Amino acid sequence: MRLFYYQAHSSVKNFGDELNPWLWSRLLPALNGSDKTLLIGIGTLLNEKTAALVSSAEDVVCFSTGAGYGRSFHFRPPSNWKIYCVRGPLSAKRLNLPMSLAVTDGAALLKRYFKPLEEAERRYEFSYMPHFRHRLSPLFEKVCQRAGIHYIDPTGEIETTISEILQTKVLISEAMHGAVVADTLRVPWIPVRTSPKILLFKWQDWCASVQIPYRYHAIRGARPFSLMDFKYPIRPYLQRQSSIEALLDGFRMSDFSSAFGKSPTEITERKLDSLSTQLVSITRKTPFLSCDRHLETLVVRLEERLEELEKDMANYA
Repeated sequence: MRLFYYQAHSSVKNFGDELNPWLWSRLLPALNGSDKTLLIGIGTLLNEKTAALVSSAEDVVCFSTGAGYGRSFHFRPPSNWKIYCVRGPLSAKRLNLPMSLAVTDGAALLKRYFKPLEEAERRYEFSYMPHFRHRLSPLFEKVCQRAGIHYIDPTGEIETTISEILQTKVLISEAMHGAVVADTLRVPWIPVRTSPKILLFKWQDWCASVQIPYRYHAIRGARPFSLMDFKYPIRPYLQRQSSIEALLDGFRMSDFSSAFGKSPTEITERKLDSLSTQLVSITRKTPFLSCDRHLETLVVRLEERLEELEKDMANYA
């Protein structure tokens, strides 16, 4: 059995995806690398694109994976797939699976490897973690410096990133797995959105699993206006992975100065002031944190599904 997870074409690594090799090497040390059976773990991978990528495998095993992306809303897993659990109830509903398979994101199993810090032990009042694709620009590092907020690199080493989250009192995150890990390690979190490319469906799916409403705060003016960006808010809306409010937000959050002849990559003092003011205002919002008891119930359910997978491994190549 070999682990399958999303790996960007560039050398840039994404925290959420890179949790897979770190976690699964500990959960299932018996993974032997055989391509006959593929294990799809953490990520938004239940769609027809992934099905095409893994079509040569004899068996495909899915554990805590989420539905989303792709072009078809009516994706149905092939007959050689076995799904032990999915990220949340929206994934189960979309895939026409029993709700008993809707548990939560597999990153919640980090609860068994890391102990939350007492608040007095935490170094950072607030930290900000962007989506990994937005790490390519130095913009939000500069914004965080101006706002006096600790910046967490979403492309950093797994244990370094987890340590920084642990040392944070409140995490402001555009990266969903920043919020997932924060919640798991009992760090309150505030979701934000700076780009129409952020898929709301996956956030809503996970939030539903931990019984928290997904109420993000839009940060406007971070991304340069692009005609190509119009497809990002429209497609999820047509696929029922978004709402009319999110569709309009997707249009409104762009920086339209590039449409009037200014350099789209220019980081001006005015832009830094605007974004840092928005970020500081978000620190005054009420953060979220799931119920201790409910989270523990979810982790126990994941462990039960994992035990079932371990028993079945003798049947997989």
